[in-house]
Amino acid sequence: MYIGCGFRVIHVADPEHPEEIGNCDTPPSANGVTVSGGYAYVASGELYVISVTDPGHPEEVGNCDTPGGAMDVMVSGEYAYVASGGLCVISIADPEHPEEVGHHDRPGLANCVAVSGDYAYVVGTHPGMDAGHRLLVVISVADPEHPEEVGYCDMPEDVYSVTVSGDYAFVATSVSGLRVVNISDPENPVEVGYYDTPGRALGVTLSEDGLIYVADGTNVGIYRFTDPANVDDSFIPHPSAFILHPAYPNPFNSTTTITYGLPVASSISLILYDLSGRLIQILVDEEKQAGVQTTILNAAELPSGLYFVRLSASGHVFTRKVMLVR
Repeated sequence: MYIGCGFRVIHVADPEHPEEIGNCDTPPSANGVTVSGGYAYVASGELYVISVTDPGHPEEVGNCDTPGGAMDVMVSGEYAYVASGGLCVISIADPEHPEEVGHHDRPGLANCVAVSGDYAYVVGTHPGMDAGHRLLVVISVADPEHPEEVGYCDMPEDVYSVTVSGDYAFVATSVSGLRVVNISDPENPVEVGYYDTPGRALGVTLSEDGLIYVADGTNVGIYRFTDPANVDDSFIPHPSAFILHPAYPNPFNSTTTITYGLPVASSISLILYDLSGRLIQILVDEEKQAGVQTTILNAAELPSGLYFVRLSASGHVFTRKVMLVR
């Protein structure tokens, strides 16, 4: 799915050659989208419900006005939770006739929402007497018709996106990048870590293997968070499929990190080639255990230019471009 300039459906069966196959106008501008069942729910000033049973011909079937301008939406059960001048709770038991059933107001707080269990997590800016307060607000939605704020955590700068996994909320912020908030006690959320990403973090999401992907205006960065107080040395994350992640940083100067995932123990080769296909460096050529693996590419002696990293493992081959700059 693509956000912006209306609702658009992109076919990604071949991820290297995505193709638009359908679209539906959602004025004034699509800000957020989530899909549940045969419907897409689009935050675009208000909530639009679009049938995607035929992805090539998406069709608007319902809408619901939301105060403050809808910025993001998340669906859980029979409700859509919309960041719109606070939190709007909309019943979608009948998707063609969505109806607002609850609302929690915090003026100006409307950038993004995530829902986990009985709680919604909303990020945005709340105007104060002298300056805006940037917040992660925790709202109980155990009774969706009567959402109630139970806690909040101050953020040091503007906040744009939030996603939740287990006891943690991961927040994308404008200056210091990725911030991690412990929400094991929803009434007392506490920031426990951050990573200063190279640019301005605008979006954050999680993969199945626990990696954190941050879009920060300069690149898509991949991160891992481990709470030192809860490390289980017996646990090794096992990806569900072979994968070669983009190098980070990229472009790079001298060194970059190559990350790849192995669902089973495998004999692998990781090789660096130049633009003409000439073998430059064998990075790895050995048996590796299942899990997420990392290798440092040291190109201090190589000239600037475009190179290719190729991973071969159990009959699977992946290639990624890397750009060395001086």
